[in-house]
Amino acid sequence: MFNDDYEEYGEIPLKDGYDPKKKYYKNYLIMGQFFFKIQEAAWWFVAELEDALYPYRDREVDKPLWAENYDEVSVDELSYLKSQMESANQRIERLQSEMIFVQSSINSLSDKRKISIKSDQIKSNERQESSETANQTSKETS
Repeated sequence: MFNDDYEEYGEIPLKDGYDPKKKYYKNYLIMGQFFFKIQEAAWWFVAELEDALYPYRDREVDKPLWAENYDEVSVDELSYLKSQMESANQRIERLQSEMIFVQSSINSLSDKRKISIKSDQIKSNERQESSETANQTSKETS
């Protein structure tokens, strides 16, 4: 039988009917079955754990879990749109208050800058006037 299988495929059998490929293939199948049994055991364990954590077999589920404790809350399109509009209005109010604050800060800084520019101009005018008077007095004395 062993030799007949090889004659069909045109392969030459080894001496004494011993083929290491066939032996390794049998070992491969045995290991595959072994690992499949381990995988089945892991699947069974996970299924039992899932049943323990989510006991849907024990009771009938009428409502989703998020709605079990909240009987008065209705999740419909109108309430969703209202909540979205409220959150958008809150964001707009916050942005408006921040913009008003920024504008007031900019105005105060520009006012301070104008004051400092005016004071610098006054000082430079005084310097020019003093240097002109100094030049006139030096010309008069010379």
